[in-house]
Order: sequence, then C-alpha cells, then structure tokens
Amino acid sequence: MASNYLYKTVLYTNTDGVIGVPASNSTDLTDYENNRQADTIKVDNYDLAETTFTIDKSYSDFSNLISTPFDWTDVREVTGINRYELLLITTSPL
Repeated sequence: MASNYLYKTVLYTNTDGVIGVPASNSTDLTDYENNRQADTIKVDNYDLAETTFTIDKSYSDFSNLISTPFDWTDVREVTGINRYELLLITTSPL
C-alpha cells in the first residue's frame, strides 16, 4: 500500500488565546496573504487515510519545500477560525 506525506503549516490571523505562536507569525502571515495566497487551492476540509504521514513545519521551512517540481498551485489552504492551514501532499518524503 502506498503512503502519502502531508506537510503542514499554520498561520494565525488572530493570535488572541493562542499559546506558542511563533514570533514570525505576523511577518509570515503578511508574506502569505500578499504573495502566495492567490495561487493556492482553497478546500473546506480534509480527511487523512491511515497511510498518510503528517509532518508539521514552520512557515519558513514549508515555503522552502515549494520548489521544483512543486509550486504554490500545489498547496491547499484550509481556512479555520482565526487561522490558515497550508498543506502540501506528496507521494514520497521530501
């Protein structure tokens, strides 16, 4: 059975009540909204199969994954309450 790899980062649009927000969240959020968001695929929700490995990344590390053969049109955005979850799904580890 093939495995999938889900690389994920979270940006907070409102940090009230959020514990452990990265110091770079404001800068990262501005970069994403101004330079990357228009290119992403918007999705309402997602379910993970048991063969999917989830790897959490900082926004900086996640952005560094977005290079050939991937670009920002391969990234899915799930908008939650006061947050964006950004997802990159691959069939092999990066």
